[in-house]
Amino acid sequence: MKKFAVMVTDLSDGSDCKAKIIAIVNSNKNAMEAAENYFQSIIKEYAEMGITINVDDWLHAADEYGEYAWQVSIQEIEL
Repeated sequence: MKKFAVMVTDLSDGSDCKAKIIAIVNSNKNAMEAAENYFQSIIKEYAEMGITINVDDWLHAADEYGEYAWQVSIQEIEL
């Protein structure tokens, strides 16, 4: 059965840079939605601390200095 794994790697200062699976979904469209939802939660969380997080077209999010950063990747998997 074909699925899509959505993984995020925390690239922030002091991070262990290990990827974690945040969702396993049925389609690439659902994977992109999961990535967007994840980024929106990060944007909201850090905005409460006065930090602006920007997301680019390559599924990368970071503050303006790169002190806080995340990279999302999507892999097609077989279960």
